[in-house]
Amino acid sequence: MKNYGLVKLSETSLAIQLYTDRLSEQEQKGFFGKTYSEITCNEKIEFIQEEDFVFEPDLLLSLGIDTRYSILKKGKYPLHFLGNLIIVVLELSRSLKSFK
Repeated sequence: MKNYGLVKLSETSLAIQLYTDRLSEQEQKGFFGKTYSEITCNEKIEFIQEEDFVFEPDLLLSLGIDTRYSILKKGKYPLHFLGNLIIVVLELSRSLKSFK
């Protein structure tokens, strides 16, 4: 059973969904720096993308996302907690190649 999923939100955005009840303690510490049970309700936790990342066109096509928007810019993306589900919303940027 997968412990994550990818979901299309719009033509240019997607969400990563993590299911905490499917993550080992080691995976939780890798994602959050601590176990899920140690996270407090007023704690702000972010997914940090350290460098621009280019998604493969096949993945974007399989999700129905416009392949011209293939770049996830480096930055911080907040985690949204909904019970045992954690959602990270990723807004994709347009590739410079797509302007030609």
